[in-house]
Amino acid sequence: MRVVKQPESQRTEIDHVDAVFGRLLHEHFSGALPKMLNRIPAFGDATPASLALQNAIAEAALDITLPASVLRISPNISPHRQQALYQILHSRAAVSSDIAKALVPKHPSDRDAYQSYAEILEICHRVIEGRPDTSRLHRFLALIAVFWMRGRPLPQIVQNQLRRNLERDRREVVRDTLELVEKRVRYQCVRLFSCYGAVLAEVLQDIGLPEIANSLPSIPLFLELGASDRTTLSLMSHHLSRATATRLTPRAPSRDLGPEEALEWLRQAPVETYRLPALLLEEILELRGDKSVE
Repeated sequence: MRVVKQPESQRTEIDHVDAVFGRLLHEHFSGALPKMLNRIPAFGDATPASLALQNAIAEAALDITLPASVLRISPNISPHRQQALYQILHSRAAVSSDIAKALVPKHPSDRDAYQSYAEILEICHRVIEGRPDTSRLHRFLALIAVFWMRGRPLPQIVQNQLRRNLERDRREVVRDTLELVEKRVRYQCVRLFSCYGAVLAEVLQDIGLPEIANSLPSIPLFLELGASDRTTLSLMSHHLSRATATRLTPRAPSRDLGPEEALEWLRQAPVETYRLPALLLEEILELRGDKSVE
């Protein structure tokens, strides 16, 4: 599948408008909007423009029931779109606890992770980004997101795309795949899953399922780092690169090591026998304080 690029200037402009509206709405909820506007020359001293803007924000706020603490998590997403997402998720979750649980994103290691992410991205694309129902981008992004969060090496993801696009220029495929991971997976998907998670947590709290709300997996973090095993994340917390951490994890005694456990294991591990590329081995030896590899 070839990614259809959305005009960057158009997306940026929409994000800026949503961010400004979100900030004004937050100031309204906190009662600080008049004070904020007084610091802007065009709106100072209760001018007609200031009063008109305050009235417009107050009217817009009538449709928002989400607390400011939730809206602040996604300041560049329209509060009205977040409210629309809340209403959709609430109407589904309120039917039964089983349906509510099904709305929770699966951990990347779960065999149903792909379907879970595809459904979530479809909702987010339709409600938050206004994409048509005919778009299949959500399925493609869900697949790449699963590969990325499971620690699949970036060269392998690129190679997969090359095999899927034999008729296209190889350099163009490589460039588009790198952009896909960096801009769509590590930015746009993080943005959408952050919003979805915050809104879903509010829904679960409101319908009396706080224990589920407090146990949502950290999908935005996994997307940003490109890893989801606890051991890999622990190794990365010690400033090892993703490439090095993902190569080490299968050698560790467990995929559930905490930061201190992972470091203690790494200090004793016979990494010189792991046939790692020289640069990765150098990185490990430097962390351990060992003599650099020749």
